[in-house]
Amino acid sequence: LDDGLELSFTDKRRFARVRLLKDPTSVPPISELGPDALFEPMTINEFTDSLSKKKIGIKALLLDQARIHPLQICSSLSKENCATLHNCIKEVIQYAVEVDADCNRFPCDWLFHFRWGKKSGKIKGKIPLMKLIIMLKKLFLQVIEKAVEVGADSSQFPSNWIFHSREKKPGKAFVDGLAPEPICVF
Repeated sequence: LDDGLELSFTDKRRFARVRLLKDPTSVPPISELGPDALFEPMTINEFTDSLSKKKIGIKALLLDQARIHPLQICSSLSKENCATLHNCIKEVIQYAVEVDADCNRFPCDWLFHFRWGKKSGKIKGKIPLMKLIIMLKKLFLQVIEKAVEVGADSSQFPSNWIFHSREKKPGKAFVDGLAPEPICVF
């Protein structure tokens, strides 16, 4: 550039293009974008109007914000719900800008940490429901397997109990290929 400043760009896949424009906001595709959520936020009235025209579930629009049920229809939101959602969106955008959109710096109780990588984890010290169900299932299987191991007759248990499919066969691993896994319950 004229002032000695250099600009470099790397694109390993070689799909991107760089164009230097005097006014990028006047040229598509930038000119076709909506207003900037941080610098040109909607007023609460514009936001409420926009939501009242949508006939889809709020989850499809925003996922979960402001403790509004994700299956609620946008047009059914009250003014108070819209105001709460509007404020939450502004807070999330502002926070994202403050931490340079670094997901590692977002609060650890934000659910996307668990959804993006399908990782299990604790939310404010509580075990998520699905992880708890899996842990209880494993614990149940271990109790039953131990009962069989110490002499309980598995034929005395109902045939639809899952442990029947996991009994050892002579010279083979467990039927489904899974040995019991140790679990820790805190």
